[in-house]
Amino acid sequence: MAVSKHQADIIVAESQRALSYLHPGNLPVRSAAVWSLGYAYELQGDRAAASSAYTEALSISQRTGHVLITVMSILGTGKIQEVENQLPLAADTYRWVVKLAGEPPLAAACEADWRAAVSGPQYG
Repeated sequence: MAVSKHQADIIVAESQRALSYLHPGNLPVRSAAVWSLGYAYELQGDRAAASSAYTEALSISQRTGHVLITVMSILGTGKIQEVENQLPLAADTYRWVVKLAGEPPLAAACEADWRAAVSGPQYG
């Protein structure tokens, strides 16, 4: 609920709590909790912590085949790159999301497609 309401402090507290209770082998849920931390850190403006969490969530989700968390982690990474004015890198990252989204695309990829276009076709 806190993610849908963009309540960063609650997301951090609940994600950390979940991670402390989760079995280390419960990778699908662990990847979602780590992604949630990344999102909360992004909301708080802590780009370094957000980037680190997105990278960890991506690693876990790719190992388990959790496509939605993979897409959302890459999208989060692209948004951090965009805010840091790394536009060519962000555009490539967003294109990666669009490629992973498949046909028909996951709804989460729509933002990546739009952001890739806005980041500039000159970077493709």
